[in-house]
Amino acid sequence: TELAPTVTEYIKGIYERDDFLQEQGLILPGEIAGLNYDHADFTDIDGSPYQYHELLGAVWRESIYTFLEDDERAITLSSLMHVDGAGEPFVSRLVEQSGLSLDEWLGEFFDTVLPPLLHFLYRYGTVFSPHGQNTILVVEDGVPTRLAVKDFADDV
Repeated sequence: TELAPTVTEYIKGIYERDDFLQEQGLILPGEIAGLNYDHADFTDIDGSPYQYHELLGAVWRESIYTFLEDDERAITLSSLMHVDGAGEPFVSRLVEQSGLSLDEWLGEFFDTVLPPLLHFLYRYGTVFSPHGQNTILVVEDGVPTRLAVKDFADDV
């Protein structure tokens, strides 16, 4: 938690020097500050796992909304799995709003999500944990246009 701002600075440094990542419009909401509270009883245990030293922490992260244009909307990747009370998947509403076929929408989705993640992996050997909570899809009129990855300091 306390090292998160340093990791953020490093990852954002890669982004700022990489034309491809900038062309992709990747958003990396960074961690500005982090704080841990060390519990005296647990930290005094010899050989205790690191999790005992991270029982309480807080992170101040940049807001995704400061990176968005007026016509963009940010949604977590996990929201694509949501099914409302009437049994309608949220993703189907996005596809309908976009005016694209499902195949076209999925093409836009994969073209938005995969290139920046794979570029970080292949070019820099850096792996994110792009699960549904930490991966944010930016859509414009229902069409995937950009990717945001947050909470990456512990994963890279």
